Amino acid sequence: MPRSLSPLFLFCLLIPLVPMDLGAMERFPIVTTRELVSLLDQRANGEKEFILVHTLGELIFQNQSIPGSINLPWTRVSDLALERLGPEPDILIITYCMGYR
Repeated sequence: MPRSLSPLFLFCLLIPLVPMDLGAMERFPIVTTRELVSLLDQRANGEKEFILVHTLGELIFQNQSIPGSINLPWTRVSDLALERLGPEPDILIITYCMGYR
């Protein structure tokens, strides 16, 4: 007769799958939608300079992106970052995608 696994054993088995650094996404400031709208207005008026980067694939970018953003899929950052972002190290870069918040 097979024995079932105890809940404690399953918990111990699954705990390594939980990310330990739950605050990792918070190491950079979060820009709210309202703040981004204000920044986009400031950029349009020449008051603020920044690069808005859509980090998902090109198909999603073509169908769902913020006007004025560039596409730099997170899977291709090492290949395309210099080409798409340029060599300027002091410019503000704001990234966005879908799903985290």
